[in-house]
Amino acid sequence: MSEDALRAKQARAARVKELSEGDDGLFAIFAAVERNYMETLLRSDVEDAPLREKVYHRVNALRDVRKALEVVIADGAGATAIIDKLTAQAEMKARTGRKAKV
Repeated sequence: MSEDALRAKQARAARVKELSEGDDGLFAIFAAVERNYMETLLRSDVEDAPLREKVYHRVNALRDVRKALEVVIADGAGATAIIDKLTAQAEMKARTGRKAKV
């Protein structure tokens, strides 16, 4: 993967992380919505299968979106690690004039 592609992943992950984490981020909002859904599920009548099924699918959809955002953040962390490793190798090579062992 090219350095440009790695940097693009890194930038995308930083944007997603900024939007997702923190007290007012998407992860907090998802947690609040999921709590609301779970309360609805707990208050629902046992015989109301259609409502319970809708809630079940909505909770799973929220979790899927969260997982997708977490994958983007993890990919960015991986890209950062690769960039750091390549930078360290380049610096070592510049200092010693030979390839660094990694």
